[in-house]
Amino acid sequence: MKETHLMREFMHRAAVALPMLRLFRRNVAFIKVDNRAIRAGLKGQADLYGYIRGGRVIEIEIKAAHGKLTPEQEAWRDWCQEWGIPHLVLWAHDDDPVTGWLEEVAYAIRV
Repeated sequence: MKETHLMREFMHRAAVALPMLRLFRRNVAFIKVDNRAIRAGLKGQADLYGYIRGGRVIEIEIKAAHGKLTPEQEAWRDWCQEWGIPHLVLWAHDDDPVTGWLEEVAYAIRV
């Protein structure tokens, strides 16, 4: 299954399984239209960001089984770690990765 499909399923299931967390999709893009450039987000930012009840945040990168982090994604991960922001890379290693991801995120955001 592609990363995008896994991400959607994860977000839908997380809304029920993790009621203390609200996840949002981050779109990172660079588009040229005529002579103007439009940029959304920063290259390398995580796919998802979330607000945890109580004011905490989390960054989540979704990767297919054989995917790998780009240098920009590694830099974003490192920046998050330096700033004390939880950053998870969720890999699709088995037939039902979303269930494992929910458990991993639940552990990471435990109060």
